[in-house]
Amino acid sequence: MSQATLLLLGLLLLAPIAAAANRSACSGLRPYQVIVAVTPDPYDGLAPEATCGAVDVTFTVSASGMPKDVQLVQPTGQWLEQEALRLVPSWKFRPRAQDCAPVDAEGVIARITLDCDSGAYSVEIAEDA
Repeated sequence: MSQATLLLLGLLLLAPIAAAANRSACSGLRPYQVIVAVTPDPYDGLAPEATCGAVDVTFTVSASGMPKDVQLVQPTGQWLEQEALRLVPSWKFRPRAQDCAPVDAEGVIARITLDCDSGAYSVEIAEDA
């Protein structure tokens, strides 16, 4: 047999092994990951309508990595809630994947907190339900 024939035979024998390895790397569920979470601009003093505290929002991370169906968990009419509803849709995620195919991640909960003493915002994202 020629070297080319042996090489071709070797590739044909190894192809199923390589395909199986690729399938195992793509099997199961990969969680979504935050890429960008924009918060309101830092401030030099509280705006009159600003309220300190925390607001919880729930949303779906779409298969394209963008939040959709953004809703307040317990609306109270705070200024921070309006900022959250304005900013969360601009966040970006690496979407959840099931067997290497991007899928929606529903029920994601984010808490955005404004600390009045420091003027700093923080964002915590909980695992989806």
